[in-house]
Amino acid sequence: MRRLALLLLPALGLASVAAAQEAPALSIPLNAETLRGVPVTTGVFPADQLYKRDVRVQAYRLDDVLGRNVADLARLAAAGYTVTFLCSDGYAPRAKLADLLGRGGLLAFADAEAGEARWAPVSYRDKPLNAEAVGNYLNWPGGAARKPVPWGVVTLELKPGN
Repeated sequence: MRRLALLLLPALGLASVAAAQEAPALSIPLNAETLRGVPVTTGVFPADQLYKRDVRVQAYRLDDVLGRNVADLARLAAAGYTVTFLCSDGYAPRAKLADLLGRGGLLAFADAEAGEARWAPVSYRDKPLNAEAVGNYLNWPGGAARKPVPWGVVTLELKPGN
């Protein structure tokens, strides 16, 4: 019996490595269906890097968006999953899911003071951005260091880490 157990251990180890490599990636397009039922909140992006002023926003909590669309976030975070923020301009920053959860990230969809336009026009590196280009703007009101701060986020992709 002992020999059989010793022979099975390496096989079980290979199976768990294979299972981790085949773990599913999850894609969350940010649209009416994936945001349905997610509570809207307000927040302030202090000294915002894009607008160069404090910006009062209407937003969804990143944790709420993920929780609405992904089962068992804590297990995925513990398994080393990453989140890639796919943006309309091709930018795609990535961070570990465990580093994002509970950090107060807000996925803003409007400047609370911009009215119908949602976002005031702004320039970034001499490139004009309209409200559609700013779109869903992730920021960290508490000033979370070294967290992605993308705008124009269209999809969240969760994948097993390396």
